[in-house]
Amino acid sequence: MINICDILFVVDGPSDAKSFKEKFCKIYKRHPGLRTVGCNGKDVDADGYANSSLGIILLALRGRYKYIFCILDKEERKISTKIFARGIKDAIIKKVLSCSKFSKDELESKINICIPDMMFENWIIADVKGIKRKKTLIETTARQINYEGKNGASRLDLMMLVKYKKTIHAPILFKSISFQRAKENSISFYYFTKCLTSCT
Repeated sequence: MINICDILFVVDGPSDAKSFKEKFCKIYKRHPGLRTVGCNGKDVDADGYANSSLGIILLALRGRYKYIFCILDKEERKISTKIFARGIKDAIIKKVLSCSKFSKDELESKINICIPDMMFENWIIADVKGIKRKKTLIETTARQINYEGKNGASRLDLMMLVKYKKTIHAPILFKSISFQRAKENSISFYYFTKCLTSCT
């Protein structure tokens, strides 16, 4: 059984944080710790992300959190999510090792990097059936395909009956998805849930 309070999510921005908070409160009646790093973008490299998130990660490691999930968008980077995630993890571990007494093995087990392919909205539209329950927001004609690697925000906007606004709609829609269905339709979301279930 996951103790969700042992986990810290480091996310790109407040909309992602609110989305995770509301979804996990729905499932577990509680939510992981949430921090925003706000530096990700198509031009941010692994070292830049590691530098920006280092303070948050050090505080988390020295505090009550047993696991840290850095969740950041792949965006239009021309590498696989797996390679991008490994580069981020290596850069973070290198930074943490340089200014702490944690072992490399400990950091490998505590830090997880999960990358939506290509943005958070791709995880929302990994369960079109779920979000279609929001009948005032989503077209009844919206259909499920494999949206990995496609522009999730623009694809979601095409499904909507109103103009998509991330700050308003992302938390509402993400709360409506089924993790089971989403992981069947999104390899990147499957990896995220696999990392979660390993936190026991």
